[in-house]
Parts: sequence; structure tokens; C-alpha cells
Amino acid sequence: MNENKEIKYENIISNVISGEFKADLELECARNDGELIYTMMATAPLLNVDNNIQGVMATFADISDMIMAEKQIKASLEEKEVLLREIHHRVKNNLQIISSLMSLQSEYTQEPETLKMFQESKNRIRSMALIHEKLYQSEDLAHIDFGEYLMSLVDMLLIFHKEKRDYVDVCLNCDAVFLEIDTAISMGLIVNELVSNCFKHAFTPEKEGMIEINLSTAPEGYLLEVADNGVGLPDNFDLEKTNSLGLLIVQTLTMQLKGSLKIETDNGVTFKLFFSED
Repeated sequence: MNENKEIKYENIISNVISGEFKADLELECARNDGELIYTMMATAPLLNVDNNIQGVMATFADISDMIMAEKQIKASLEEKEVLLREIHHRVKNNLQIISSLMSLQSEYTQEPETLKMFQESKNRIRSMALIHEKLYQSEDLAHIDFGEYLMSLVDMLLIFHKEKRDYVDVCLNCDAVFLEIDTAISMGLIVNELVSNCFKHAFTPEKEGMIEINLSTAPEGYLLEVADNGVGLPDNFDLEKTNSLGLLIVQTLTMQLKGSLKIETDNGVTFKLFFSED
């Protein structure tokens, strides 16, 4: 037995002699053949008829198999975590490759509407790639810090709409919200569509304004609000009859999330989406 272990045992015995009861102490012990084993040790003072301590009782249980099983489980979990992190990394890289291929394909057309469709599709792909990028950089591979994600997504959209940054400000407020990957991907696409619509339709150089994005905890779920103080919606606008692909995506994903979508048209437009994770 090495010196450190001797000191450890002496301390335990000293504590027991002073009247302290010790139970469930994990210790390494050396067998007669020198092999180290893991034991569970319980100790108690032995009292005589006068209630004075006359010795120490110690029991040992061999828990080597349990400790080795725990180590194997831990190693297996660490291996799976590395693999899962690598999967997120590869998914993100594959999505970036798809985006790059679309950029190459877009060079073969000069049609403004077609080019716009390519760019909008790339933004959607990048919003999903950003989820996987945040996940493989995170310690928690099952949940994403959605506030941090939204900051990166907004920065990406500001770069794309850089020609409007002189007259459009973006304000982001987000509670500490951590979402599962499937919910986060859907919500990322929804925010991408709503904020992109604000940039495209709500403002002109003559109509400066603000886009506000708020995500807050609500009873039994979360509330996302995307608001602008721009020109507003047409008088005959009907969400159920819209032919806007972006808003159709928003409606479809809202249904997938089993959420509810509400539009307010006071001083611009506000989209309110309530959703939960069941």
C-alpha cells in the first residue's frame, strides 16, 4: 500500500475512533497478489459495555465490476458524443456545399426573378446549416441556445440586405431559450422568412424603420414576435389565400409545431407565433 493510501486509511480510522460513523466510501485496495480492486467500505466504532470505543469495525464489498461497467458506459457515451458532433459538422458542410452549388447554378441565368429565387433558397439552407454549426460547437448536442442562434441569423440577413442597412434597424430581444434540434430548425426557417419579408416589403429609402424580433417564455410555451413599423399589408391581404412562398412556409411549419399564428396590423405588421415543445 502506498503512502497516500496509508494516510487515507489512517484518517478514516481516526475519525471512526473519535465516534464518527462512515458508510459507502469508495476505495482502491490491493489484493495479496498485488491486483488493485475497487471496494465499497463502511466503518463504525465498536463499543464496550461502558459505551467506550474499543475498536473499529470495517466491511468491504468488491465493486470492481460495477466501476468498470460505469467506465465503459462513460467511454461509450463520450464516443457517441464525438460521433454525433461529427455528424452535425458533416451535415453543416453538406448544406454549405448545396448552397455553393446553387450559387454556381445561378451564374447561368440573368433573370432577376430566378436569381432572387436562388438567393432566397440559399438563405433557407444557410439558416438550417447554422443550426448544425451551433450544435457541434456546443457542449449540449441535443439543445441549441436559440437566442445566440438568432443573433447569428440576423447578422447573416443583414449582410444579405446590406443595401437597406442605412434605413432599417433591427432590434433583437430573447429570453434564455434552449430548443431541441427539430424545433430549432423550424423556428429558424420561420424567423428567416418573416425577417426577410420585412426587409423586402416593409421599407423604402423614403420610409425608414425598425424590425423587432422578440422571443419570450410564455405559459406552457414560447412566444415569437416579429414586428416592423413599415408600410403595412395590402387592404385585401388574406393569409389563408396568400401565394407568397415565404408565408406558406411559415404557415406549414407553424402547423408542424402545433403552434398558433396571429397577425396584427397596427403601425406596421406584427406576426405573433405561440409554440411549445411537448
